[in-house]
Amino acid sequence: SESGLSIWAFVVRDMGGWIQGGRFFPIAEVQYLVFYFLTDVVAYKCFLILYTILDIWLLGVSIYKSSHSTFARNAGMLIAGLLMPVYAYDGVNPMNMFGGLMQTVVLFGLVAISFELQYFEKRQKKWLWMSGFCVACSMMTYEVGYVFPIAVFVIAFLKCKSKRELFLTQIPNFVFAGGTAMCTLVIKLVYRNTA
Repeated sequence: SESGLSIWAFVVRDMGGWIQGGRFFPIAEVQYLVFYFLTDVVAYKCFLILYTILDIWLLGVSIYKSSHSTFARNAGMLIAGLLMPVYAYDGVNPMNMFGGLMQTVVLFGLVAISFELQYFEKRQKKWLWMSGFCVACSMMTYEVGYVFPIAVFVIAFLKCKSKRELFLTQIPNFVFAGGTAMCTLVIKLVYRNTA
């Protein structure tokens, strides 16, 4: 580890740096744990491939639960499988770097969507609260996760029969996503002059 720090001390120090920069991503620290435990390049690449496949499979599950179409599921998984590995930003491929950070964001978001869809099948409120929790986890992993509260809301908008039902189904989403956004805003306000 860097400067003789244990992995846990390094993670805490790094998280403090994020917070002092006005950003709140505690779950993002998983990337350092991946690098710590997977020191072999082949094992690391295999991990990322399997993690990406898991995300693509969860996308397929979500598409099938919402559309009940095998064609839509397979097409979505195929398109995601084609697009995810080749995406690059300024020469960097985030799906093959950062210890699975992007896969973790997508995983939490897709699990949130799956839980939301599960609610509309079973009508048990626990699925809404678990969806909201996963939305917050996605948001606490990286900025990309901020799209998932919107995705969960759009699904509810399409599934609900009234504005009242839409409002009631989105209370957990508002609580978790709003709480996470407020926490980030407070951190930004507290540290804006020190960054």
